[in-house]
Amino acid sequence: SLNGQQSSSQGALIVHDPGNINNFYIFTTPQSDNTIPGWTNFGLTYTKVSAVGATVSIIGSVNTPAISGSYSTEGLVAIQHCNGHDYWILIHGANMGYEDKILAFLLTSSGLSPTPVQSQSFLVGNTLPPSGNAGAGWYSPMYASPDGTRLSIGLINVAGSTYLYDFDRNT
Repeated sequence: SLNGQQSSSQGALIVHDPGNINNFYIFTTPQSDNTIPGWTNFGLTYTKVSAVGATVSIIGSVNTPAISGSYSTEGLVAIQHCNGHDYWILIHGANMGYEDKILAFLLTSSGLSPTPVQSQSFLVGNTLPPSGNAGAGWYSPMYASPDGTRLSIGLINVAGSTYLYDFDRNT
């Protein structure tokens, strides 16, 4: 089964494969509440599928990690690259030196880039699951402006906190 969780603020995102109109990438993020039995933070994962008519089939592996061993917050958004063909897949990191970084993975017809572009952001709270109370930033949904030039991240568990960033769809 696919990763993701119904209580995650943005647990799944489906994006067309830039190289094939019949293929899609399903990206998933974890939920940050470790009170659910079997909880794990698997970070950003993806599964590639083909959908032709009424037939859907998996291409390759299920739940491939974008960065092996990394955690992510619950936020997930796609922004179309300025070339009008490719996509940026954005998350906020949560460990392995990514705690204060927005990670932008480029999705092209060749697949998902294994090395994200990193941008400075807020520090995800140091109360890491599985403590039972995720710190600041773990539940933070991400939204892009319609033209893809702005990104906002709201901190659900920190009243009144929203971060707004410029986004360069080219780089």
